[in-house]
Amino acid sequence: MATLSFRQIKSLAVRQGFPRDKAETLAAIALAESGGNPRAVYKTDREYSVGLYQINLKAHPYITAAEAYNPVTATQWAYQISGGGRDFTPWTAYTSGAYKRFLGRSVVQPPPEPTVESVGDLTGLPDLPIPPGRKLIDSSDSGLIKSVILITAIMLLIYAFALIRG
Repeated sequence: MATLSFRQIKSLAVRQGFPRDKAETLAAIALAESGGNPRAVYKTDREYSVGLYQINLKAHPYITAAEAYNPVTATQWAYQISGGGRDFTPWTAYTSGAYKRFLGRSVVQPPPEPTVESVGDLTGLPDLPIPPGRKLIDSSDSGLIKSVILITAIMLLIYAFALIRG
């Protein structure tokens, strides 16, 4: 399933009963939690969060994974969990304030930088979950990237030298 935009998530939330202002907050939370990916997964020993809103199935065992992956039923559950949009504190993106950078995305803005949710997205192999918002390589990996570039350059020089010597 394709990634959903701020506008699509907000519209879905309004159709499921959220007031417009609360639907905006929910859409921003969804983008902060999953990047708008209804198939996003984050799993640790204490947490198994899935779907657009990263509903923690360990905290809400009455919700099935199929319901959390489906944007419509996930939004219905988000409505229940949030008390109709009155309390978003169950979402870390809300309590940390991470959702705020996504508010107002219904105005035309450049899309966020795409992220890969799992290695399976690249290879077609079974998914190996990557936490939402984490990239396979990010700025903290700059030392690794420089090392790979340096090794590649050295190998090219060795290869060129071998070709010249013939």
